[in-house]
Amino acid sequence: MIPAPETLLDLFRGQVQKSRYRTALRYEAGGVFRSISWEGWSDKSDQVARGLVGLGVDRGARVAIVARTRPRWAIVDVGIMKAGAVTTPIYPTLPPREVCAILRDSGATVALVETLEMARRLLDCGRPHGLREVIVFEADGDSDAGVTGWDDFVALSQVEVSARNDELETRCAAARPDDLATIVYTSGTSGEPKGVELTHGAFTFEMNAIRQVFPVGPDDTQLLFLPLAHIFARMTLFLQMRVGFTTAFSHSIGTVGVDFGRIKPTFIVAVPRLYEKLHEVVRAHVEEGGDIRKRVFDWAFAARRDKAKGVVAGVKRRYADRLVFEGIRERLGGRIRFLVSGAAPLGVETAEFFFAAGLPLLTGYGLTETAGAATANLLGNHRLGTVGRALPGVSVAIGDDAEILIRGPNVMRGYHDDEKGTARVIDDEGWLHTGDLGCLDADGFLTITGRKKDLLITAGGKTIAPRKLEAVLEESPFVAHAVVIADRRPYAVALIDLDEEQTRAWARDKGVSGDFRTLIEHPKVHELVTGLVDALNSELAGYETIKHWAALPKKLSQASGELTPTLKVRRGAVEKAHRSLINNLYR
Repeated sequence: MIPAPETLLDLFRGQVQKSRYRTALRYEAGGVFRSISWEGWSDKSDQVARGLVGLGVDRGARVAIVARTRPRWAIVDVGIMKAGAVTTPIYPTLPPREVCAILRDSGATVALVETLEMARRLLDCGRPHGLREVIVFEADGDSDAGVTGWDDFVALSQVEVSARNDELETRCAAARPDDLATIVYTSGTSGEPKGVELTHGAFTFEMNAIRQVFPVGPDDTQLLFLPLAHIFARMTLFLQMRVGFTTAFSHSIGTVGVDFGRIKPTFIVAVPRLYEKLHEVVRAHVEEGGDIRKRVFDWAFAARRDKAKGVVAGVKRRYADRLVFEGIRERLGGRIRFLVSGAAPLGVETAEFFFAAGLPLLTGYGLTETAGAATANLLGNHRLGTVGRALPGVSVAIGDDAEILIRGPNVMRGYHDDEKGTARVIDDEGWLHTGDLGCLDADGFLTITGRKKDLLITAGGKTIAPRKLEAVLEESPFVAHAVVIADRRPYAVALIDLDEEQTRAWARDKGVSGDFRTLIEHPKVHELVTGLVDALNSELAGYETIKHWAALPKKLSQASGELTPTLKVRRGAVEKAHRSLINNLYR
């Protein structure tokens, strides 16, 4: 039985009582990692809460965080909860106009922003109506621009401390599971982002369910580098409140490789692209070593995958591990017990590699609308190519049109100020219509087969699921992203976003030189990609095959609006930006 829902404040305060002096957060400063205890996290969040009360923030008010993943993000989030307010997380990488749009839509009264420069750019768009205060994480603000520095905000928290602490106790005691905890804006791969309203009870149910099936405990350490504006990263902090493990923050995405060795985490949570890049680095190292190294690696990989019983098979697996895979684990700190992948599909080949390396890579599935996870593969109960089985207390079904349906206490309350939008996705029986397509096997393991909205209908009336094709192409280390075009067109074509690092390395080995634009137009590179497309086409029905392709002259990026902050392709933006290139493929 899953315990009755509590509030996130109950989880946090209960963990502080149990683990008061244990390390909760670790972060790099001045070249060394420093620690914050659970009590320290609580005290610092009290400061934030008192400061918000001093600014006149009421229970239920919206408070935005616009910052990179760092300890202060976690501290501010808990402070907002203690003030009885509602957190609106916003990606700092979004263009200022999009940040302002979210601030307006959510009704944020206070925004806590990472840097003064970021705050100024944001306010250049015009201060949204109702936004009374902008506070920066830097020490000093800019009174002329109406921006408060962190030092002044902390000083405000020291005024009338006793009275404000009493007020915070009153607000905490009044918190209920059905209170709104956060409004999370979806990244919007198509159309405008929607504000997903999630309650305290949705999150505490989710954390209790995950705790039942995932073997995490107080002695674990996660290395966190995903953006906390994304539900996938934020749920790990809420799980930490439930379990009591330590979160270590990478200084930046560029230091992750070094941080593995410095932190020695026991698990990480990441998007598939990180694992794919790690796999590609290993494969490139093997290829560079020549035929002998490749044969050794292939033998070791096969030996580790061999499930045969007996002494000989066991010895081969142990020797293969010592010869090849032990070193890979050491490069990741030597203590990893498992890895978790989510937010996008993961290739089977990548998962097989990590399992062979003794690094179980567990996939799951969920949406912002389900407070994170809805299904998960587990240690000792996983099936490659699937996203696992439903979490305890969550129901998963497949609709008549193969759409994945989810029902449970973790499902959102609705879209913010959008009753019609909510009614379109949550039916009268409480089923959330995810928009994803999938199937369940006899044991309840869920496989994602595509995206309902992404289905392309050709001019001949044939239906193509582009993600199925794109995922195969993206398994190649040379392809960063693939975008299949076919809607209302006579046949399918593809735009290929080549991985510059891998393509350059391959080109050097082939004696091809020049800048990247020159490389992608070289006949040998064309032959390489054509081989990938031909291999894919050989497995497809005739109407699905890609007839022509083109390499994109410029990489897809968040700055151009072609990728979401979690690196998903915005199909409409790509098609609009490269319309002439697409049209040329149909001539």
